[in-house]
Amino acid sequence: MLIKCDKGMIFIDLLLTLTCIMVFTSFLIPSVKSLMSIQQDQGHYLKADEYLNHLLRQYSIDSLSSVESPLLYKNTEFYFHGEYDDYKFFGCLSWFNNRGEEKKICRYVPY
Repeated sequence: MLIKCDKGMIFIDLLLTLTCIMVFTSFLIPSVKSLMSIQQDQGHYLKADEYLNHLLRQYSIDSLSSVESPLLYKNTEFYFHGEYDDYKFFGCLSWFNNRGEEKKICRYVPY
């Protein structure tokens, strides 16, 4: 007659489950960090787009000279460069992303 001995099975199942969870999280954490970085870069781009539209409206009406200035908008540092060229005001807004790369968005407004 065989006697079943299940001692230790619950402990082995628990160790196997914890190991699987640790392996999944080790793959998941870097991908979540990269997604957060991409989301933050897109947020900076949207802020820059909104602020550049505002600056182009302001400078295309207010002044007739070239403009260069560092600006702080919604806790993000931007650098604005604007100049008049052939019946249009051309403006660029640049900033640095999380990886230290310089990003730039440019537009022009006819006048």
